[in-house]
Amino acid sequence: MIIKTGNEMKPGSWWTEWAALGIVVSSTELIVNAFFGRFPLYLYKGGHPLIAIPIGSLIEVLVWTTISLLCGGLIETIRRILSGGESWHIGGRVTAALILEAFLARSLLAVYMRNGLFRYHAPPEFHDTWIIVGAVTAAVITGVLAARYHRATDSSFFKWDNLRVVLFMSALAAVYVVGYNRWMSTTEIPLPNISGWVLGVAAVAVSLAYFCRARNISSKRLAVLFGSAALTAVSIVTIYYAWPPPDQPPDVIISLWDTARASSMSLYGNEEETTPGLESISARGVVFDNANTPSNYTYPSHISYFTGKTYREHGFHVGDGDEVMRYRNEFTLPERLKELGYYSVLLTENSWVLACDKGFDEVGYFPMLAAYFGPPPRTCEFGDFPPLRKYAGPFPGRMIIDAIEYFFDGYYTFTLERIQLRRVQELLIRGRRIGPLFIFWNWFTVHDRYHPYTKWPVGEEVDNYDFPAEYALSIRYADERFMKVYRLLKNCGRLDQTVLIVTSDHGEFLGERSLWGHNKTLFEPVLRVPLLVTNPALKGKRIQEPVSMTALYKLVEYIATDPESLKDEDIEKVMTSRPEVIAEHGYLPEKYSREYRWCYTVIEKGSQYIFDPLIGSYGGPWSGKSTELLLENPARFDRDEKPGKDAAARSEQLKGKYESYLRMINSHQGERTLPLGSGGSRERRLRALGYL
Repeated sequence: MIIKTGNEMKPGSWWTEWAALGIVVSSTELIVNAFFGRFPLYLYKGGHPLIAIPIGSLIEVLVWTTISLLCGGLIETIRRILSGGESWHIGGRVTAALILEAFLARSLLAVYMRNGLFRYHAPPEFHDTWIIVGAVTAAVITGVLAARYHRATDSSFFKWDNLRVVLFMSALAAVYVVGYNRWMSTTEIPLPNISGWVLGVAAVAVSLAYFCRARNISSKRLAVLFGSAALTAVSIVTIYYAWPPPDQPPDVIISLWDTARASSMSLYGNEEETTPGLESISARGVVFDNANTPSNYTYPSHISYFTGKTYREHGFHVGDGDEVMRYRNEFTLPERLKELGYYSVLLTENSWVLACDKGFDEVGYFPMLAAYFGPPPRTCEFGDFPPLRKYAGPFPGRMIIDAIEYFFDGYYTFTLERIQLRRVQELLIRGRRIGPLFIFWNWFTVHDRYHPYTKWPVGEEVDNYDFPAEYALSIRYADERFMKVYRLLKNCGRLDQTVLIVTSDHGEFLGERSLWGHNKTLFEPVLRVPLLVTNPALKGKRIQEPVSMTALYKLVEYIATDPESLKDEDIEKVMTSRPEVIAEHGYLPEKYSREYRWCYTVIEKGSQYIFDPLIGSYGGPWSGKSTELLLENPARFDRDEKPGKDAAARSEQLKGKYESYLRMINSHQGERTLPLGSGGSRERRLRALGYL
């Protein structure tokens, strides 16, 4: 006599339970993300919500359903080989639930610790392969034990346990989505309280479990209910973003090519064709031929861009915890744009920039492969590729597809680039409702000469590394990256409503006068950077006069406050408001010194005066020479020229301008700042009275 335990499955019915699991998990993602206005993007490269959102949502469901069916097919194969019962499938779903929990917890921890709240004081990297292997092993063992436990379970209890696993996985997805959206949408250091959200998700999951058991609702029927709710949520989000947007100021996108110097671009006369894309659109923009950064390295230059202050005026040097807290006392460009109705987003591949993210509504940190180089003979070593969890997104299904693509990328990780471009595509869609966009996007590919044209071994030294050639190739690829953004704006129908600005934070020495890299002295290669402002409304103009990139704050403010009269002449007027250009370099005179000293330069009408007490330490022809230099032609700094007969008088004249500048900034100390802890109402009152 054969005794049935009640858990024997009908032939071929296993796949419906697994498909239901995939539908419930993906539907949960879509529903919860809809509360935050989020949606997945897959194949469509345009920006119309009626196409992009439904296609992306459908593929997200298909991804999870496919993954679930593949897992179910694997379990079914093992079950048949070992002649097991249906309990193998409940064990398989328990294993899948625990692996999903480990995957989401690991991703959320990366968001929290590295890219979210604690990005200012990130803990050291650690290799967690053993943790991953241990978690998967524990999940498999737990699944096997669950399968053995359910061998003699009757059908009703088996159905109840299966439903609990499905709801548990749904709750995991909901908690991840909430955590991601809460932690990634803040630039505040204090922890946003998501415990209420977690408790709410748990309460909903438990209530649903008992409701389904009381009503005898199976996981398949639950999938129908979740799918219907997801369809409703996606439809609402689609209609919300597809509704014709109101008239609003133009979007402003700053594409900052970190470490890109102007003289290496064909846009500025370089013989190598490194920037054909920029040249093709320069006729619809204003090109500044002599734009100069306020400093020679990333952090102080970015602070100047976001505050409108010169390096010595703001005095930020290293971006440590003390400076991050002090920076919270500044009134920043994104805060000014928020007053004008803008939604500000910071995207950066350079961790330095994270220390000056105050005022941005969203922050995305996207690390790329890093390069390290040593003394001559030029050697170079490329570091490890960044783990994909640093590119976490609100849709785990999309993250899994990214991981598969990332695995097949090879030397250049195009997947990481596509994720960033997709982030901009999402913002362009959301910008139809959240207001005009201000996107500040820092690229690190030029800084580390990281491009797909040459394949260097990762983790090994490259002797006689051709720094200048690789640098030129990286400029060329940055140009290609920029044109992808340009085409995306065109495909999204947002090109006419967008002002694009291409610039850099500093340049690079490529062996001139035996100088390499940056963050040293103040000659033309590290100071002269590109500046192109483009929009179809502009007629095309080149400005020869030296300008300071400190005026970038005023330029963006002008574009945002007076978009109807966007003219070449007005852009020129904003950038040339000061007749001379000043750049500075703060340094510690001794190893254990805490008081910064200053090198500085003044550039005016083809002349450059430099005061640099460290000039003798850089090598080259300056050893033991004076700390003061006058260059009649800054671009020819690497050639020996006899000073003109009026050199001494001209030096004193430019030095006097710097002394006048010092008196000016001393008289304006505290301008555009607020005491720590001051509230928004106090800020508005001070602004109304003209103090800010």
